[in-house]
Amino acid sequence: MVMNLKRMTWAWVAVLLLGVTVVGAGCTADTETPAPPAPVAETISPLKAYTLTQNNQRNPYFAIIDVRTAAEFTEEHIEG
Repeated sequence: MVMNLKRMTWAWVAVLLLGVTVVGAGCTADTETPAPPAPVAETISPLKAYTLTQNNQRNPYFAIIDVRTAAEFTEEHIEG
C-alpha cells in the first residue's frame, strides 16, 4: 500500500509538471506577428465609407460591414 501511494504521488507530480510545461509553452509571445487592432464600430456616411475604403485597400484587418435594411440602402449608398 505504501509503495502504491509513493508511486501515485510521483505520477501526479509528473502529470502536474507536464501540465505546467504545456501551459507555459502556450503562453509564449510571438514577437514577429503583431496582433490585429481591436475592432471599432461606428455609424459613418457613404462619403466616409468611400474614403476609408480607398485609404485602407492594403490593410488586411480593415472591413466595413453594412447592416442597413434594404430600404435604408436604397435611400443612400455608394454606387458599385
